[in-house]
Amino acid sequence: MENSFRGKYFSILGDSVSTLEGYQPSGYGVYYRDGVRFSAGVFFYGDTWWGQTIDRLGGKLLANDSWSGSLVCRHPDCMIPSYGASDERCAALGRGGILPDVILVFMGINDWGWGMRVRAEREADLQDLSVFETAYAAMLAKLKANYPKADIRCMVMGEHAFEREGRLPQGMYPLEEYREVIRTCAKKAGAAVIELLGMAYCEEDTLDGLHPNARGMRAIADTVCAQMEKA
Repeated sequence: MENSFRGKYFSILGDSVSTLEGYQPSGYGVYYRDGVRFSAGVFFYGDTWWGQTIDRLGGKLLANDSWSGSLVCRHPDCMIPSYGASDERCAALGRGGILPDVILVFMGINDWGWGMRVRAEREADLQDLSVFETAYAAMLAKLKANYPKADIRCMVMGEHAFEREGRLPQGMYPLEEYREVIRTCAKKAGAAVIELLGMAYCEEDTLDGLHPNARGMRAIADTVCAQMEKA
């Protein structure tokens, strides 16, 4: 089957899992840097999930707009404009007049970690970027407006250690509720979904139950490539 991604420009919109020292814009938070790279075995472009994905599909990296610790939602205690639904983040995926052909969006786990409200339940919530459903929909709308020809792929978070162990912190929403919002918003926006839930991925593939090590990065890339090649 012909690879439809060969030669295409890829951009990443993500959080800490998609960072690597030397690839983020100045001022962004970076997780995979200094000693963390040694602990994880994630040193170079080819060690990351996104680098492996782009290389396997024959694409080219255009921009990696990933910010460690960032949410999709706007939160008053988080650096502005780090949130994914911000105008700044949604406009930072092109380079030198080139627009991305493919955008991989891998965000949402920090919204769950901060306990952001999941769904818009009142009319006022439809304009409230601190609500996950509203913020995710707004982010996709901005991406579609800024890059109307881009193939947008929304990645749905895999299983967290808390879920595997059945120890959801008190007062937090189930992570599956955030996943369902991503699926719903993607469908409404005409974007594709990449499901990481159910992939071959365990505690030993991470540093802390969340951030992948080199083996975890390969597992994510395997899952992403398998689903993109089928599409």
